[in-house]
Amino acid sequence: MKEKNYIVRQNNNVISEERLNDILNEIEMRDIKEKIKQLPEYHRLVLCSIYETIKSKGYAITGDVFETHKKLFKSFECNAKSFTPFKYCIYNLKKLELIKTILRFGRKNGKRGTTTEIELNISHNFLKELFLENSTAVSING
Repeated sequence: MKEKNYIVRQNNNVISEERLNDILNEIEMRDIKEKIKQLPEYHRLVLCSIYETIKSKGYAITGDVFETHKKLFKSFECNAKSFTPFKYCIYNLKKLELIKTILRFGRKNGKRGTTTEIELNISHNFLKELFLENSTAVSING
């Protein structure tokens, strides 16, 4: 009987590659969740603005995200910060690897011929669940 238990225990110690990937993914998601919770409220609101812009338009560029950011602040009956702190926040979110930015050049891009496209490095569903859990985000579009 002892021999049989030993074999069962030995089989439980074997971890499949799929299970290992699941565990690593859970650890990564927990780390991301912690990063977002540690962010200042303003940074979380900008992250929410990025999420809302991508949700409504399918893409995000800095000008559109800034407009969404102003609407979000208006819904909280607060004054939105100027573009400089907003841009600094985008830079910080990029440093934390929560977003990816791509500089675009051309006549149709922005006032000076350049604009920054923003992509989330986090799944939309994960971010939505996190915002709902912390009730940080409010849907702008209804």
